[in-house]
Amino acid sequence: MIIKKMDNSKAKILVIDDEPFNARILQDIFKQEKWQTDWALDGQSGIDQAISSLPHVILLDVVLPDMNGFEVCRILKAHNTTRDIPVLFLTAKTGKEDKLRAFEAGAVDFITKPFFVEEVRARVKTQIKLKLFSDELKEKNQQLAILAEKLQMLSLTDGLMLIWNRRAFEIEIDRVHQNSVRYRHPYCLLIADLDFFKGLNDYYGHQAGDRILHQMGRIFKQAVRSTDFVARYGGEEIVVILPETDCSGGIETARRIQQLVADEKIVHPYNPVHQYLTVSIGIAAFDPESPDLTYYEVIRQADKALYQAKDAGRNTIRTYRE
Repeated sequence: MIIKKMDNSKAKILVIDDEPFNARILQDIFKQEKWQTDWALDGQSGIDQAISSLPHVILLDVVLPDMNGFEVCRILKAHNTTRDIPVLFLTAKTGKEDKLRAFEAGAVDFITKPFFVEEVRARVKTQIKLKLFSDELKEKNQQLAILAEKLQMLSLTDGLMLIWNRRAFEIEIDRVHQNSVRYRHPYCLLIADLDFFKGLNDYYGHQAGDRILHQMGRIFKQAVRSTDFVARYGGEEIVVILPETDCSGGIETARRIQQLVADEKIVHPYNPVHQYLTVSIGIAAFDPESPDLTYYEVIRQADKALYQAKDAGRNTIRTYRE
């Protein structure tokens, strides 16, 4: 991971102090570093400014007119947008108990008044560098998370048909099956095969065959609901999982798929049953009244139904029968 060189000249500082004189002194110090400095004269104004402007560092006095600095710090650390902003107490309080309360509230440093200018500058600069580094690291981690998600998606997607692949199918069928057993819902599994696709592929050539497969991926997705699942099972076989769907719903979806494929009118000279490309589909349904039935068995049943559809002459739909 490459962390870019950080420019702390664009840092923003928020001073929460009820003495304008102190704020002006600090502003003059920070101006030499080209840091933008804002200040608030009470706790609530400081909290509001911190949330709206998101400074890199907050300098906070303990004694404020409306609430003490410890309470302000706790509120800032409890808020989603300000919890990671470093808070430095800059106060005339010198007692050990005050220091302990400051750190318990979430402060990263405690500087006593009267302060040494170079010490304040050095401590603030250190916190700015740490905050910029932390922000950069967080951004890189977010980018890595997005990249990891994309890579995960690619690993589960068929790059040709632009639908899910077999690995994704195995994950999804397990999930759907478990939910169906748990909530006693049916689901339906379709296994479809493009009839005599090898002959079509040989006739048009593999590049044209790939384009047809891509076209089929679009058609199958078009035929189903957004909650359904379409994956390339292998070669020219496509599987469809229909959650919360019984056999009649599976038949309806299968007919819709067949019609959409027919509407494409892809000429198929090597299809003995039709002049255009057709599809055979086998259907199996999980019955929640048979919770001992595994999804492996449902796949086997759908595959057997597909075999029966092919054996019946292709371009047909068959549901599993014992």
